[in-house]
Order: sequence, then C-alpha cells, then structure tokens
Amino acid sequence: AAKDLDEGTAFVQNLLGVPLEPGGKHTAMGTHNRLLNLGDRVYLEVITIDSDAPTPDRPRWFAMDSKEIRKRLNRGPTLLHWVARAKKDTSLQDARVSRDLFGRVTPMQRGDLSWLITIPDDGHLPGEGILPTLIDWGDAPHPTTKLPERGLKLVKLRGFHPEPREVEGVLTGLDLEEVVELGKGEVRLEADIATPNGVVTLR
Repeated sequence: AAKDLDEGTAFVQNLLGVPLEPGGKHTAMGTHNRLLNLGDRVYLEVITIDSDAPTPDRPRWFAMDSKEIRKRLNRGPTLLHWVARAKKDTSLQDARVSRDLFGRVTPMQRGDLSWLITIPDDGHLPGEGILPTLIDWGDAPHPTTKLPERGLKLVKLRGFHPEPREVEGVLTGLDLEEVVELGKGEVRLEADIATPNGVVTLR
C-alpha cells in the first residue's frame, strides 16, 4: 500500500528492478492498483486510495481510511497485508471463517475480473494485517494468467505479532499455517522475493 499510486509503483520498481503492470479501479472501494506477477499463481499488488474516485459509502478495505494506516503511508509505501485464496474444501461461507474477524463475503469486480472476498464492515485488517483477507476467484481466470512473467518468485512470507500462537491457531483452522512464517514482535509483514539480481526483502 502507498499514499499514491506513482509513489508505490516507483518504490516497488526500484526495489525489484522490474516494471509493474496496469491494474484498474475498484469502484466500490475508491481504490486503484498496479500488479506484478510473482509466479506460481502469486502476485504483488500496489494499492492506493484513488483521489479521483468518489468516496465510497462504506469504509475502504485494508483499513485504508484509518488514521493509523494513513499516518503509516505518509512515511512511505509498506507491505500492509496479504490475501489468500480459499481452499477448495474451505468455502468462504464456512463456519470456520469468522465474520467478526474476516468480514462479510462480498462480490467484487474490476474490469472483466470478478471474485468473492471477505471485507469487514468497519474495514479493519484481520489480525492487524497478519491474518489474511480471503478470496475466491470461482471459475474466473486467475489474474496472473494476464500478467507477464518477470523472473520473480515469492520465496517466503513472514509475519510478526505480539501473540503469534493465537494467529497460528486461526491459520491452522484455515489450512494456511504453512503459508506464512510467524514470529513474535511488533506487528509487521516481510516478503523475501527472488529477482534476477538476487533475493530482496519487501517490508
């Protein structure tokens, strides 16, 4: 996430050494994005508030309306959150998916892409960003099918939290405990990404 799209794009391109691809506008959320293929049906998204879009009639996703996140983004772009595809045996409507924690299952669309995604009514970040937002692409093509390969690969995703065991328990219930390496500490995310020039860490 970033304060504006050009700043976020420049930050990622300077760090990873490759160009990002155009994304689009999320009309219902008043945000827009750019994308980057990380291989294996994984992608990186730079997302910001779209200053040209009308203010939505609800809080934006990923806590982007909160004073804390806006203050954080004023200091520079940051790895704010992660999104996980729902497992085939774990429907987004499943009882294991707490609405209080993850939010309502909401249909969304951007251009010719459509999906279901969990969005809390107040827009908060699940687990302060260490727990994922959950998404289901259904029968629609995965976004990476439209993104060129750039020789990048996500090597490791790390999350730090004051109570990592609680976070791990939720992830285990969703069969996602192996996706992120958890540690104890101040809340933050880090991603190690292999590039043609070596492994770099996005924070």
